[in-house]
Amino acid sequence: MSAIAIWGRRALFALTILCSPVVIAQSTTEVGGDRFSTGASAVTDAPSDRDTFVTGFSAEMRHPAGGDAHLAGFMVEVDAEVGRDAFTLGARIELDAPVGEDFTAAGFSVETEPSARIGGNLRVVAGSAILRAPVLGSAVVTAGDVELDAPISGDLLLSAGGVTFGPNARVGGRLRHLTPEGTVVPGSVVDADRVTAIGPRAVAGAAGEAVGQAAMQDAGEEGAGWLIGTGLLLIVLFISGAILLGLFPDLIERQRLPMLARPGRTLLLGLLGLSVLIGLVPVGAMTLVGVAIVPAVILAIVLAWWFGYLLGAYTLARRVLGGLVRTGDGSVARLAALAVGLVVFAILNWIPVLGWLVNIGVVLFGLGGLTRAALRAVLARAA
Repeated sequence: MSAIAIWGRRALFALTILCSPVVIAQSTTEVGGDRFSTGASAVTDAPSDRDTFVTGFSAEMRHPAGGDAHLAGFMVEVDAEVGRDAFTLGARIELDAPVGEDFTAAGFSVETEPSARIGGNLRVVAGSAILRAPVLGSAVVTAGDVELDAPISGDLLLSAGGVTFGPNARVGGRLRHLTPEGTVVPGSVVDADRVTAIGPRAVAGAAGEAVGQAAMQDAGEEGAGWLIGTGLLLIVLFISGAILLGLFPDLIERQRLPMLARPGRTLLLGLLGLSVLIGLVPVGAMTLVGVAIVPAVILAIVLAWWFGYLLGAYTLARRVLGGLVRTGDGSVARLAALAVGLVVFAILNWIPVLGWLVNIGVVLFGLGGLTRAALRAVLARAA
């Protein structure tokens, strides 16, 4: 099946939710062989020869799907067989039935039971993950705590704050792990020559001169990658900031002066604006209409963070440079202030803890200016 057809069906699912009334009762619709179940406690009511979509505060799949399964909710349960791939998103996710191909899960808690069997690859991002279902492919697991008590036929890439291996844990391929120093992988899980510790925490526990030299080489390559990535990000930030300064010079200047006049209030407004946007995600996920607009809210959060950082860095840099030298108020002076602000705050970001706090403060400062402008626009229309 083509990628256009796959995403077309998913877009149809979102459109169906958006055009539906906000209801508490169960609602099921079939379109082109795909079944769509929504409601506060959404449960499938019949098998599907094609794909199954379930969304609600709780989302449960009780009937098999011949194609893919898509489930999203606070509590998600897959209790029936999935012919192809399964995609799940929620706070608590349980897999109790076989999945023909890949299983993808993102949530606070993810648990796969021995009654399940994953025919392809496993991908998990979670706060805690308990993995008891056999995986016939490879696995990528990122979680705070991981309990592995099942065989994985292929490779395992593991990143965890803590990991426990049960008696049934096996890795048929390579095991690469980013875990706390001192983590021991039993020989019953995988042979020692197929285990690789990766990342800075593993480097800290490396022993031997040869291992140390290899670690230093990897760290140097990783540092070069970070520098290149930071440089590219700065270029993109500067170009987008320059475009905004060229399109809206007067609007930006009108926001800059009130921000500097009351910096404390500006920071609080930024925190308020960011909190409102983030709070819309779980609130929207509890209603049918809200579920459909959650991606738009997430995009709004990303854009607000991006533009807030640009406005905050530019405003603070203009203030500091204006106090040191006479920069004037032309386009060159504005672009110079933007460039200096972005470079300085990027350098500060390399300082652990302090640099991160400074950059978050810059974002909140800029968001405060955006929030003030939005509130004034709303009040002006209401008057």
